[in-house]
Amino acid sequence: MKTLILSLVLVTALVTVNAKKDKKKKVGPGFQGMKEALYEMKSTMDGSFDEMLDDNTESGLDGGAEEILKEIQQSVCFDPEERCESDKYFGCSCIKEFQNLGSKCSQIPCKIVTFLLEDFASFLKDFRDEAVSMEAAIDLIMEQIYVPMMNMACECSDSLAEATFSCIRNYDAEVIESIGRPMYQAMVNNIELDSMKNVMDAMLAMQCNEVGDDVCYEDFANQLTTWGKMMDKSMAGAKKNDCSAFSRLDKQIIKYVSAMESGDMSKTVKIYYGMVKKAACKKKCAAYQSDVFYTCCSVEAIDLAGEYKLVENIEKIVSNFMSILDMMVADMDGDLFNMKDLQTYFSSYNVEEVCSGMKAGKTYSKKRKECEKGMYGF
Repeated sequence: MKTLILSLVLVTALVTVNAKKDKKKKVGPGFQGMKEALYEMKSTMDGSFDEMLDDNTESGLDGGAEEILKEIQQSVCFDPEERCESDKYFGCSCIKEFQNLGSKCSQIPCKIVTFLLEDFASFLKDFRDEAVSMEAAIDLIMEQIYVPMMNMACECSDSLAEATFSCIRNYDAEVIESIGRPMYQAMVNNIELDSMKNVMDAMLAMQCNEVGDDVCYEDFANQLTTWGKMMDKSMAGAKKNDCSAFSRLDKQIIKYVSAMESGDMSKTVKIYYGMVKKAACKKKCAAYQSDVFYTCCSVEAIDLAGEYKLVENIEKIVSNFMSILDMMVADMDGDLFNMKDLQTYFSSYNVEEVCSGMKAGKTYSKKRKECEKGMYGF
């Protein structure tokens, strides 16, 4: 689970790295190259944020964006008990689906749009001005976006996915007339919505889970922040035997970037798996990695992923996407992804299995047994 979440925020988090060299420490060429490239990315993002912001508007966002969000807000901030006759953006079908969630949960779409209008500009400014390290960037994302959103979603997790995808399947807002209802329905019928719903159910189950006194989305947020701190140390020149950094992966970083640039997905996934193995399976560092990243929330998330058939559903979504892309792009040469690569990638989430047969594997197996004893009493 940890690896999946890290992958989802990797690009956003990494762009915050300061590229100035620390002359007192030697940074490996892999992390030095990453640091310099990401400094340029951060500069590009800062420029994009400046274009999105406008101190002369009420929201602090560009006037055009603010105008659209205010219109959408009128649709999604509906009365939980009032019958809908027609609606421009959200649609009566969606309104009805969310009304069925109850008064508080029905307002999730409203709260999201209201956040964009009232707080998103402040977040962009903070990210631009204060995200001077990877740790600071991730902490900012966790504190202002991820944790509040998960706190809101987890109160309604039992039926939220069903309401969301029923809304998409039966969408009837007035704006749909611009492409025509038959065209929209044809598009929806060709998308693997059932598998998408199953993935959302799985993600909510893993994130909203509670193990003992730990709320798992808060635990995962802490893991991500620690990961950011470790990356910062690596790019500052930590020693390769320092378990609280990833400097030991420097050569693998070079190979990983090279494979990505070549477009060879199978090679990229293979190298990524090797990076995970070297990070997690070094005997000296296994205890540290286990304490920080293989928490009881992580252990149970792996089990929930299997229970909800997460990987199988993602494979269906990817296969569906590839078939649609193949129809749209006549000269597409082969698949961007194959199922074997996906299976290899997702298998790297379970570090106990990755390190199986190695001395480090016993550390993770012991941790699982401790968690199972605490959760199930055996």
